[in-house]
Amino acid sequence: MGMANELDPRLLTGRLLLQEGLLSEEQLRNVVCLQVGHRALRWPGKSLGHHLVNSNLVAAAVLDRLLQARDARRARREEVRLGEMAVKNGLLSRAKLMACLAEQDAERLRTGEAPPLGRIIRREALMWEHDLQALIDRQAALLAALESAATDAA
Repeated sequence: MGMANELDPRLLTGRLLLQEGLLSEEQLRNVVCLQVGHRALRWPGKSLGHHLVNSNLVAAAVLDRLLQARDARRARREEVRLGEMAVKNGLLSRAKLMACLAEQDAERLRTGEAPPLGRIIRREALMWEHDLQALIDRQAALLAALESAATDAA
């Protein structure tokens, strides 16, 4: 495994495995379909990692080591913006992000309140719901880690 010294903490598990050459795009698509299918059947939610290990695509020890390396670096607050994370993970183009941000600003001027970026992405159907939810979950984990570090420092 050609793991970089410092992995980007914003990367989702699938993107991280692609970047490290441990998974092909086709394998990732197949496992995501399996995960989405389980959710559609209302089976208990399992992480992508769970499905990768159960499908024998990645060894549990390798996945654990990779995720620990990714999570070792704390993201800076400015890195934990949903749009930037979507672009970093290849789920949204920079141009579409800029269009969404312009729409967000226009709505703020019109109503005095800006809708969350995720709502605009969902309304415009710019990515699959499971990808958007994975980004939101990763963002929440990164923000919780930032809060915890701030509390520990205080």
